[in-house]
Amino acid sequence: MRTKRAGIWVVLFSIAILCLISVAQAQVGLRVAPPVITLRDVSLGENHQVATLAIVNVGEGTHTYAISIDHPVTYREGYDPLPDEGYNQGWVTFDKTSITLGPNEPGEVKVFLEIPNEKQYHAQNWETWINVEGSGGVGVAVAVRLLISTAGEPPTIFDRMIMFIQDEAAMLALIGIITACIIAGIYVFRKKFTLTIGKK
Repeated sequence: MRTKRAGIWVVLFSIAILCLISVAQAQVGLRVAPPVITLRDVSLGENHQVATLAIVNVGEGTHTYAISIDHPVTYREGYDPLPDEGYNQGWVTFDKTSITLGPNEPGEVKVFLEIPNEKQYHAQNWETWINVEGSGGVGVAVAVRLLISTAGEPPTIFDRMIMFIQDEAAMLALIGIITACIIAGIYVFRKKFTLTIGKK
């Protein structure tokens, strides 16, 4: 008899625990989009607005979420960690570092990126994560991958000349212009020279 009663109490206790867990899960929820931000050919030395995070509190209470960047746990193939100066100097910034949302309330956070115009930062592939994390004991967080590919170093005047020479159509056009200028010059010179002789 005691065994049956103990078994009943164990079952009831288990059901109560499951109910409490379900209620706790229902009270807290977070949705963030997009899950991945991919940036290509990012020019250096300029402040870019690169994305807008759409954040929705899908929980039942009002919660505050903190927005920050952090080192990734894993990296996409072909991407390196964002340099430490990217974290220390604040290359990635937001129009707000926290947001408070009511139940099922959506919100937006703008993401900005500014990388110093220095030679070593050209033609790089980096990854960092944007964390949207509940504060004040709210145990929920979402990470957004931020994939950054910077533009190559701008060509010098010499490089532009080489590219122009290698462009066959451009070379033919240049030769045509030079030839036309020479012919026009010869024509003008001969005409002027003939008039001068005629006057004498």
